[in-house]
Amino acid sequence: MKRKLSICLVIIFLFLVWGLYGEQRKEIYVRSFLIDTVYVHKLGYCVTFHRPSGIGLGVFYVPYRWFSDLNGVGDVIFGKDSSYPYFTIVWINGKFSRIKLYVHENLDHYTWDRLEIPGDLARKRFDIDPENFKIEY
Repeated sequence: MKRKLSICLVIIFLFLVWGLYGEQRKEIYVRSFLIDTVYVHKLGYCVTFHRPSGIGLGVFYVPYRWFSDLNGVGDVIFGKDSSYPYFTIVWINGKFSRIKLYVHENLDHYTWDRLEIPGDLARKRFDIDPENFKIEY
């Protein structure tokens, strides 16, 4: 059921992306991943996710500034859906374009946690420009 719902959400998202960019010839690639844990830090989110291979967890860091209304490249959608938490990434012509985190609205949910790392290391991990964002899966 979760898989079908996730697939339907990806298809809907693809149609939305196609509607926005359909007139321009662009190669659009969208990928969804199930989230294991979202770690909250004062600089952003650290997300661990299930790799499609099923071997180990992947991890990435996204700063809060990516989710701003002005020039933001991300969205956080809070909800209670049984398919949550997961995220989608959009690449256009091979370059990162947008990320959407679909997370539980209840911050006491087991998929939420706090990230405690020292200041210099935290600044290094969260100092990411969208142009240089890569995710290994």
